[in-house]
Amino acid sequence: RSCYFILPAGSEFQCQSQGTFHFIGAHTAPLAGSILSTEGKPVPCSGGSCTFTNTESTDMWVAQSFEASGSSHNTYDCTHKNAGATMTLCSYAVNGTGGYSCGYILPAKASMTCRAQGSINMRTSAALSFKQPYLSSNAAVETQWDCPLVSYPKPNMCDCAYTNNHNDR
Repeated sequence: RSCYFILPAGSEFQCQSQGTFHFIGAHTAPLAGSILSTEGKPVPCSGGSCTFTNTESTDMWVAQSFEASGSSHNTYDCTHKNAGATMTLCSYAVNGTGGYSCGYILPAKASMTCRAQGSINMRTSAALSFKQPYLSSNAAVETQWDCPLVSYPKPNMCDCAYTNNHNDR
């Protein structure tokens, strides 16, 4: 698994684990300037399920962390409708226990819905506004990726390809 997140200017973070973890690496990509507001908004969740509408005129960075408990099949999925298509923002499934986090951009004026099945306990769920809009809430969802790569000798769900044909983004 991998984690990615936006760390606000002047902030710190800590990672904590339980059990045996093999840490492969950590990388940073400093940004040219501050892109997020400093005041967060809670994303209300009940029983692991959440519904949230970004009422701002700019996009929002949404960050969630949760854990599964018990021995049953536990799932968590967040989606957003974009120009008539449903886009998956976060998806998690485990038989048994485990923790996970998701971070994603929710366009201005857009809504998201997250549904939990099994025993999912939400740890944190919050959103920060971007200082300017980046996404278009009515842009078509691009489907130019190929996951898994079918030409790979033995297709693997982690093998993907995508070409960004946009010169300006």
